[in-house]
Amino acid sequence: MFLLKNLVSSISKVTQDLGNIVSITPVVNTGSSVNVNVSDINIANVSTTGLLSNVISTVTDTVSHTTTDLVSNVVGTVTGTVGSTNPIDTVTNIIGGVTGGVTGNPLEVVTDIIGGVTGGVVGGTSPISPVIDVVQGGIDILQGVESLKTEIINTGIETVADAVIGVLPQAEHPVSEIADLGTLTFETSRDTVNGALEVVSDLVGGDIQGATESATGILDTLITNGTTATGIVTGVVGSVTDVIGGVTGG
Repeated sequence: MFLLKNLVSSISKVTQDLGNIVSITPVVNTGSSVNVNVSDINIANVSTTGLLSNVISTVTDTVSHTTTDLVSNVVGTVTGTVGSTNPIDTVTNIIGGVTGGVTGNPLEVVTDIIGGVTGGVVGGTSPISPVIDVVQGGIDILQGVESLKTEIINTGIETVADAVIGVLPQAEHPVSEIADLGTLTFETSRDTVNGALEVVSDLVGGDIQGATESATGILDTLITNGTTATGIVTGVVGSVTDVIGGVTGG
C-alpha cells in the first residue's frame, strides 16, 4: 500500500510537469504578455530528452526509496534495530532459560519437584512422604495378616494330619506328604502376596532396584516351590498306591 501511494504521487507530479510544459505564458520583447495556444507551439523545439529523464529519475527515486524503506523495516524487525522488537532476543531468552541462562532455568524447578517426590538431595524431604508412610504402613499390616493367616492354616493342616496318622499309622506317608503339599501351597501364596506388596512399597518409595529384586524373589519362589510341589505329588501317588496295595492285599 505504501509503495502504491508513492507511485501514484510520482505519476501525479510527472503529469503536472507535462502540463507546465504545454501551458506556458511567454514574455516577448514588447514587455507585454502574449497568450500562446498549444497548437501554435512547435513541438519539435521542445526537449523531450530532459522530460523523459526527469520522469525516469522521479519514478526511480520513488521505487528505490520505497523499496529501501520496506526492506529496512523488515530487516530492522528481524535484526533488532532501535525502535523494533527483536524476535531473536526472545528466542535467545527462551533457550537461555531452558539451558540455564541469566534469565533463570525452568528445568531446575522441574528437577526440584522430581527430587522432592523421589526424596532426592535437591528437593529434600518428599512432599508426599506422609502418603508414602500411610501406604507402606498399610502394606506392612497386610503382610502381617497374610503371614498370620498362613501360619494358622498350616498349623491346622499339620494338626489334622497328625490326628489321621494317629488313627491310621499305615497312612502316614501319604497323609504327611499331602499335609506338606498343603502347607507349601499356602507358604507359596504368602510369599507371593507379600512379595507383590513389597514391590508396591518399593515403587511408592521410589526404590526401583528394590522393586526389581522383590519381583525377582517372587519368580524364584514360584519356581522353587513348584519344583518341590512336583516332587511331593510324585511321592504322594507312590504312597497312595502302596497304601491301597497294603489294604487290599496287592
